[in-house]
Amino acid sequence: MTRAIQFIKEKQGLLKKLLSILILIAIIVLTRLEFKSIDILSLRSLLRSLSLTEQAIILLLGLAAFSFTAVYDIILSKYFKLALPLKETFKIGWTAQAFNNFIGFGGLTGTSLRFSLYKKKQVSDAIALKIGLSALVSPIVGVFMLVLLTIGNLGKLQGHKYGSLLLLICLYVPFYLFSGKLKLGRFIDEHSPFVYLTLKVKSFILLVSTIDWLAAALFFTYLVKLYESSLTYPIGILIYAISTIAGIASFLPGGIGTFDVACIYLFSQLNYDTNGVILSILIYRIVYYVVPWLVALFIMLIDFLREKTSLISRNVMMQIEVKALSFSVLFGGVVLILSVDTPDLVSRVHLLEEIVPKDAQNFSRITTLIIGILLIVLSKGLRERVKTIHHISIGLLLIGAVTCLIKGLDYEETLLMVFFAGFLFFARDYFTNQSMEHTKSSIAATIGLVTGLPLIYAGIYNATHGISFLHDTGAYSFVYLKENSWKFLVYEIVAVSIALLLQYSQSKRIVFTPVSEEDVTKFEVFIKKYPANEYTHLFYLKDKNVFYNSLNDVLFLYRPTGKYLLVLGDPIGNPEHFEDAVDELLRTAQKYNMSVNFYEVEGKNLELYSNQGFSFLKIGENAKVDLSDFSFKGKKNSDLRHIRNLYTTKNFQFEVVYPPYTESFQQTLKTISDEWLKGRKEHQFSLGFFDLEYLSREPVAILSNEKGIQAFASILPIANSQSISIDLMRFRNKAPSGTMDVLFISLFEWSKKSGYHSFNLGMAPLSNVGNEAYSHKKEKLVKYAYDFGNNIYRFHGLRSYKEKFHPEWSNVYIAYREEYKLISVLLALIKISN
Repeated sequence: MTRAIQFIKEKQGLLKKLLSILILIAIIVLTRLEFKSIDILSLRSLLRSLSLTEQAIILLLGLAAFSFTAVYDIILSKYFKLALPLKETFKIGWTAQAFNNFIGFGGLTGTSLRFSLYKKKQVSDAIALKIGLSALVSPIVGVFMLVLLTIGNLGKLQGHKYGSLLLLICLYVPFYLFSGKLKLGRFIDEHSPFVYLTLKVKSFILLVSTIDWLAAALFFTYLVKLYESSLTYPIGILIYAISTIAGIASFLPGGIGTFDVACIYLFSQLNYDTNGVILSILIYRIVYYVVPWLVALFIMLIDFLREKTSLISRNVMMQIEVKALSFSVLFGGVVLILSVDTPDLVSRVHLLEEIVPKDAQNFSRITTLIIGILLIVLSKGLRERVKTIHHISIGLLLIGAVTCLIKGLDYEETLLMVFFAGFLFFARDYFTNQSMEHTKSSIAATIGLVTGLPLIYAGIYNATHGISFLHDTGAYSFVYLKENSWKFLVYEIVAVSIALLLQYSQSKRIVFTPVSEEDVTKFEVFIKKYPANEYTHLFYLKDKNVFYNSLNDVLFLYRPTGKYLLVLGDPIGNPEHFEDAVDELLRTAQKYNMSVNFYEVEGKNLELYSNQGFSFLKIGENAKVDLSDFSFKGKKNSDLRHIRNLYTTKNFQFEVVYPPYTESFQQTLKTISDEWLKGRKEHQFSLGFFDLEYLSREPVAILSNEKGIQAFASILPIANSQSISIDLMRFRNKAPSGTMDVLFISLFEWSKKSGYHSFNLGMAPLSNVGNEAYSHKKEKLVKYAYDFGNNIYRFHGLRSYKEKFHPEWSNVYIAYREEYKLISVLLALIKISN
């Protein structure tokens, strides 16, 4: 005996392999014997008999049943006080259990994968191992409970001889609960889950495990009943439980072969058709094993891409998931509406009539229809990630689940609604947006309009059809309305609900707020600390708001319009925090379901936006004159020298005037500006417009002769830099040719003498866009617009004019997030610029 024990210990690994091979051979032999009776043509016919709706219901029921397997991790993570989001814990549980079911090895796959996944979430090795071991020994306890609950039906399977063995195996239940109290020495110590899990948590796990296995057993029995309607649920649950125990004991992946043979054998005791049973097992394995495993693979792939690459950002994934949830609710609404219009099963109707009064059934049908319509409407609010709409959607889905049962025992639709509600609940962190604010008067107006329209329609109908409201009985007379009052009441309730839900389905937006003196003071304090750019001074036009980052060392000038937040130029402030500030701006906009787009950003900063997933469209080129190289000497500037000399002989004088300005000076500038505009509307946002308060902040350069001021330009010194620019540059209609040239070169001279190194001439729109052979199609399209628009706006002339000053050109871009929204972004820019 001692030698035998010693031999077993030495050859333990080899014996395990031999045992597995013997089990596998036995399964193959038994499978061949059982599968000889299978008719492939009959099997194919049975599979094709399932409608598309039935297939969809099977898929959803299977996924709903499988989702219970993730609850163990939720319980254990709370027991071990892990600060993980519920969604992350659910994902770990789903992934580990899906791989465990699919690959098997007695639960070791799930244990090792759980350990790895929790480690990635910064959970300590000790706790991760404890959770893995707990999830190894705990879930199976529920399947033994199913045997205990249904073992009374064993006689119907001619299985009395197995009763004692099953009861012996089921002793695992009390062993699991109370083994921690027993002194079993080397077998169970403080490192065992039987010890470190308390009786309270083990009792709770026992309950959850029983529900988990019951859900799987009910799903399996439902599949068999599709082909063997005489099967009762207690028998189906017992067969499933016994077969599952056989599968677990085999240590094979998913109990493959063992589970199947056991099921076929036990159902054969009831004389059930083998083809139907085989097909049920096949569908069960696909839906309960393969599909969850594919979902787990997808989850792991997405997590891998998030960690290793920037291909799928959190924002993109959130949008995908939100859209999927929105579609699910819309689909749920359609299902509820169709369920009202489709006839109920006769067997269910007879059963229902014994339980639920007819009036309650009719009321539930109407309620189900209304909920279906409302869910379709609510799907829009879910796309906007509105928190209130999310709560309402969950409530209506659950009410819809109840009304489906009351109206016709439609448990398929009930489970579908509960399934959708569950997914919405787990994704609740996505729905953080507040709904757009509405005044009481706007709500009252909506209710009045919706309730009033039917009355207006009724009045028009009566007038055109010659119906007397008080004396006739046809539609829409007083008698008719009175007889059908409940229909109109239902209509009004639905119509008002839809209108109000549509109002509140739009998330709250960032809106333009008038610039206050406090805003100006804060802005000026900021600008004294950090280098500005050529757009900074445009803030004083008060047509833009400012976004400051949390560190208060980066700002953005922006203008909100609709769903878009349009930022002018690059960030201003501390360059070290630009990228974090852009991220902060994006997150803020996301809370309001708005898209951030940058207008007129420089090429040197493209990496800043590219890292955040932006695409780019070149919209022109910016011109800067290097004042250190500017001179009237030599051939390069001979034309400019000639113009300056010519105007000097004509007694033109250049002068820079500083504020405060006299009223007469301001009026003269206004007159020149009006002449130059010729009644045209001024542009805004990226350009300055004539505003006396705005002009009074900085010097104005003027060019005068004996007839007075002929032209002016507002000077824009760029704070904390050695650059300078201009904004408004306007001249009289009768000013001599070359007036603008003289004003420019005079400004160059003055700026150079004042210590500035560069002069910004501004952008030449659409310049050199789409000229290269391999330019993007969208840029080539912009080029055609450039060539066509030149006939109206003289774009070519603007670049040619600036070229005479020999500037350095740099590309200017729009940075935008979503390709398909580019046209909408451009239209939004046109809107705020005009």
